[in-house]
Amino acid sequence: MFRTSDIILIAVMVSAAAMTYKIKRDAEVQQAAVYKIQAQIRTEEDQIDLLKADWSLLTQPARLQRLTELYKDQLGLQNADARQIVRLEELPEKPPLTIEDIMAESGGEGIDKEKTASIAKDKAGADKSKAAGKAKATEKRPVAAAAKPKSTAKDKVASNTKVAVVDKIAEKIEDGADE
Repeated sequence: MFRTSDIILIAVMVSAAAMTYKIKRDAEVQQAAVYKIQAQIRTEEDQIDLLKADWSLLTQPARLQRLTELYKDQLGLQNADARQIVRLEELPEKPPLTIEDIMAESGGEGIDKEKTASIAKDKAGADKSKAAGKAKATEKRPVAAAAKPKSTAKDKVASNTKVAVVDKIAEKIEDGADE
């Protein structure tokens, strides 16, 4: 009846049909995933377009002018003077911050001041010895660093007040007070 070659050919045809069905099914699953991703891309593009429209409404010059006039006194806004605009080369160089400067600005809350001071002294001593070694090796005089002006308590209070006013204005704007 059936020969061995017939049975082998039938098995090959059945396995080829099963493989074809599996490949077709996997392709359909992949196609569905592609359609889903394309739908997500269209949704994201629509959201981007909506956000761009919102941004253009929020940054309209007439609206910004109205807001600046409304909050001019609270923010301390002034018109820009032509003398305020300078090239980058005309700006003075700011000396690098040290640990002491950072500590003074932050008030050192939650930090062990004695330990930090001893670390800073050790670092300063090491830096001085390195600088002295380099100066002797190259026979150049060390360059003196420019002193940074210390901020006063009055400056800090004024800064905190401005931040508080800006926060209040931002809250009003978010609540729709500017409409």
